Amino acid sequence: TNVYGTNLNGNYADNTKSYLVSECFDLTTVTSPTLEFDMAFELEQDWDIVYIEYSIDQGVSWNLLGSATDANWYNSGLTSGENNTCYNCPGGQWTGFNSTMTHYTYDLSAFGSTTNFMYRFVFHSDQVVNEEGAIIDNPIISGSPLSTDSFIDETFKVYPNPSTGIFNLKTNSSQPISISVLDITGKEIFNKQNLNISDSTYKINLNNYYSGVYILNIQTSTTRTIKKLIVK
Repeated sequence: TNVYGTNLNGNYADNTKSYLVSECFDLTTVTSPTLEFDMAFELEQDWDIVYIEYSIDQGVSWNLLGSATDANWYNSGLTSGENNTCYNCPGGQWTGFNSTMTHYTYDLSAFGSTTNFMYRFVFHSDQVVNEEGAIIDNPIISGSPLSTDSFIDETFKVYPNPSTGIFNLKTNSSQPISISVLDITGKEIFNKQNLNISDSTYKINLNNYYSGVYILNIQTSTTRTIKKLIVK
């Protein structure tokens, strides 16, 4: 099994700040989005830390995600310099020892209208004393596909649906359209811009993707239509 780690061969370095950065997610396509991952850590107590930040502007600015009062989240709420310790602490972080691989979750419903959500793990060590560090596995944003029943629009037809991987998109719209397909985690897997397919058919090829539910976004200059695609 592959994992992400501060150092897979020995202790981490002193005076280090490093990041594990996610891709960009569109959270408008799922309900109850939740950040999930597994982590174990051995860190110098109250001095070396791991925490998570988020961005909603494609990584231009970052903010701390959550607090120590949230369920199943940080084990420390120390702020920088509190009790003359943890000068790197932002006010919510993991520190100390938990060598058991533990499953963590954080409800992202507050960001449900965000189309450019990113997160990153931050590791920060001080100048002296080091331990084995942290390992992280299975990071994912989970959720349920957004119901599209209220978005039915006969201007756009998709068939066959379900399909084994090839979907035909037909429209009587004379406007150029842009289409994108997202998987259940909000990751964009297909994108085509400014297509002119009035009274013709465009093939969407998902043959290389797993069976499951995907979200098709169809955008014109004046409308947005969402349809559910099912790959058998």
